[in-house]
Amino acid sequence: ILYTTYTECEIRHDRPERAWTFLHSTLPELKTLNGYEYMWTRYIELTENLFFDTFKPKYWNIYESFLRHPWKFVRYYSAFRLSYWDHPYKKHALPVLREILETSSNSDLIARAQLAWYRISPQNMPKIKLSSMKKYKEIVRISVHMNNEANILLHLPLEWAKIWLQSADIPSLSDKAKNELLKKFQNEELFEENEVLLEIRDPKNYVKVEVIHVPKHQEEHDD
Repeated sequence: ILYTTYTECEIRHDRPERAWTFLHSTLPELKTLNGYEYMWTRYIELTENLFFDTFKPKYWNIYESFLRHPWKFVRYYSAFRLSYWDHPYKKHALPVLREILETSSNSDLIARAQLAWYRISPQNMPKIKLSSMKKYKEIVRISVHMNNEANILLHLPLEWAKIWLQSADIPSLSDKAKNELLKKFQNEELFEENEVLLEIRDPKNYVKVEVIHVPKHQEEHDD
């Protein structure tokens, strides 16, 4: 509580560097994460903000160290935030996102990692095992081929597919097509197994969105 109160007070009084210095000198010395998750998020966010305010290399060096931190919470949170950066450094999040996609058994975490990877490097999305989505009975498979070069394949629970749709920047996917697809997403009780919700073909682009059944006992199914 003391850490939180002091930090928020400094931030409210427009002294983010003092708040950051306090957290920087305190949090790395702690032996446990329990109870300090909120302070770590503030530390990561302040490091990001100070980097963009000052562009001092030390802030990026410290932010990059978060991606190698022994605690998953720190690695994952900093990688997810980094995926939103409008800066080439965001590619440094990819090893952490790959770790999540290849080792996590948390379906929502895997979905979030797919969207983060999509923001950074959509053409090189690693394949995932559908069995990792076993929390859900059905998921949405999104296949995109653009300019005969970019091949994008996402497997997302419905709620995460809606998030993708809101930010999808695909030339052949018009606002009208997005709205129609969103309406179909609202009627999930009416989905049939392997139902194609959207398919668009033109000379340069191909988009296919379909609902697929998640295998219960199959270890891998990427086709």
